Amino acid sequence: MNIKAPKTSAEWREIWLGKLEKACIAKGLKQPTVAGFVNFLTRFLELHSCHPTKVPIETISSFLAQNSKSEKQANFCRDALLFFYEIVAPSEKHSNALCEQKTPFAIPPLIKKMPDNCETPISSQKVEKSFDDTGKKSPPPFDKNQLITRLADELKIRNYSNRTVITYIEAVRRYLNTIEKCPGNNDDLLIKAHLLSLKCLAARTINLATAAISFFYREIICSSDSIDRLPRMKPGKNLPKVYSIEEIERMIGAVSNEKHRLVLMLAYGCGLRLSEIQNLTPSNIQWDRHVIRIRGKGSKDRQVMLDPGLASALKHYLSGNPGLIYIFEGRKTGSPYPKRTIEKIYDNACSLAGVIRKGGIHSLRHTFATHLLEQGTGLRQIQEVLGHSSIKTTEIYTHVSNKEITKIRSPLANLSINYGTT
Repeated sequence: MNIKAPKTSAEWREIWLGKLEKACIAKGLKQPTVAGFVNFLTRFLELHSCHPTKVPIETISSFLAQNSKSEKQANFCRDALLFFYEIVAPSEKHSNALCEQKTPFAIPPLIKKMPDNCETPISSQKVEKSFDDTGKKSPPPFDKNQLITRLADELKIRNYSNRTVITYIEAVRRYLNTIEKCPGNNDDLLIKAHLLSLKCLAARTINLATAAISFFYREIICSSDSIDRLPRMKPGKNLPKVYSIEEIERMIGAVSNEKHRLVLMLAYGCGLRLSEIQNLTPSNIQWDRHVIRIRGKGSKDRQVMLDPGLASALKHYLSGNPGLIYIFEGRKTGSPYPKRTIEKIYDNACSLAGVIRKGGIHSLRHTFATHLLEQGTGLRQIQEVLGHSSIKTTEIYTHVSNKEITKIRSPLANLSINYGTT
């Protein structure tokens, strides 16, 4: 299969940012740090269309100066670049230049080129200028941090998940950094311009940013004029990737560690999300009713089936591994199993079984739903087991299931042709 090679700088930038995010997750960095690194490196890569290792070292200090307003921010930006040049795009000369700084980059004054008929630096003119070209007084600066704090409080009051809170805050903060006036009515052109600057990202990511900004204007700014006219990008239609029953058998059978096998069995046998496996406790299992009670996405409870074979395996495991809180605990007693460890269990199972990896461990949940549909389970029942709010979300598995598709006979069968098999 021919894979289309990236041609534009935007396509390359998306690849580098994807590698950065995967490296951050692999190193166990916290989500706010990951989002901050991605946000900063996006701006860095947008200004340098060449290969990252070919960026002149002398321009880095100047770039940091423009993006650091405090020592703490300068330190964070330096760490982001150091991580990038040590892990993502290894460059000894760039990482050495960053490491040689005993303190965060000394932020040099920005010396801008002056027009021939000007004696005062442009940077000074910009600071001293309090009126715009029309003679009107320039708008006073607004407190971005105060707006972000109000946004965070509003999201938490509505019981949004921590992941959503972090994602919305980062999306709104990125937008606020692009505007110079306090957000208000009729800002749709400003918002559209910002969304266009994100065109190197996936359509779903841009739509998520649109949702975050819309929430911000509606609930914090109390203005709907700016968001009523905002479009949504067409994300396309990506079908879930699923495994065959034979591939699942090979994956689970290839894992000898009891704990690791149970993680895979719960992901596939109950259709659990990664976070649901993480937070599973012994009290969630109702042995006599043969069900597991799950606290799912959006703090919504649901019940999933507990197969007798899985129940027996769980009882055997818990008899020798009584966790303090969770069924699967990390090295520290009472702490949940790390997400990266669970993903690694899945990756290793694919490798040991010789199965081509079709996404993260969430693909086992997709496979669970598809196999239920193929064995005749009703769509409404699958919706309940998966915990989907809308049946439309569950209907996507009808496009993946081969139950009905294989009943259709191809018109090729009506042709009298030689297939070349004899």
